[in-house]
Amino acid sequence: MLVREEVRQLIALDPDAAWQKLKALDPDSSARIAKNDRYRLGRALEVLLQTGQPLRALSRQGSLAKSPYLMLCLQMDPVLLQAHISHRTDQMLRMGLVAEVEGLLAKGYDKLLPAFKAIGYKETIDFIDGTGAYRDKSTAEKTRLLRDEIILHTRQLAKRQLTWFRQFERQWPGDRFYLWDVSKGVSGDEILKIPGLRQRLYHH
Repeated sequence: MLVREEVRQLIALDPDAAWQKLKALDPDSSARIAKNDRYRLGRALEVLLQTGQPLRALSRQGSLAKSPYLMLCLQMDPVLLQAHISHRTDQMLRMGLVAEVEGLLAKGYDKLLPAFKAIGYKETIDFIDGTGAYRDKSTAEKTRLLRDEIILHTRQLAKRQLTWFRQFERQWPGDRFYLWDVSKGVSGDEILKIPGLRQRLYHH
C-alpha cells in the first residue's frame, strides 16, 4: 500500500517525472506507455518497485506449460464487427450518453477520474467542453463528430485487443489457446467441443 500511495502521489504531482523514472528503470514499458496514461504508468511503476522486475518479465515467468487454463479469444468478421460498433455507438447516443455525462459532471465528479478516460466518456467530455476538434462547430457538426470519434476509437481498441490476444498464440501450448469466430453466433455446446475443455471444467 505504501508503494501504491508513493506512486500515486508522484504521478499526481509530476506525471512527466514519473514517466522518466519508469523509462530509466524499465525502458521497454515506457516505450509502450504514454506519459498521460496515468493508470498504466502507475501499474508499471507499482509492479517494478514492489518486485524489482518489469511487468512484462513477470508475465513471461508464468508457467504456461503447467497451467490448467484455456484461453478462448473471441473474434468476428471485421465488416460485421464495424457494423456492431456503429450500432452500439448509435444506441449509446440515443439512450442519453451526453445527458449522463453532463449529470455526472454536475454532481462534481472530477474529469480526471480514470473512468472518464473510457471510450465514450472521454469524447463526450470534449464535446461538452467544446474543446479540440469540437471548437467553433455547430451543434449538428459536433454531434456527428462525437459519433465518428467514438466509433473510430472503439475500432482502434478492438484491433489492439485482438493484437494483444494473438501474442498468446506464440506463448501458450497449442491445445491451450483458441481463436473463436463468433460472426455466425456461438452456443455453449459448440464451445464445449473444444478438445480438452470439458475435462478441465469438470476436473477443476
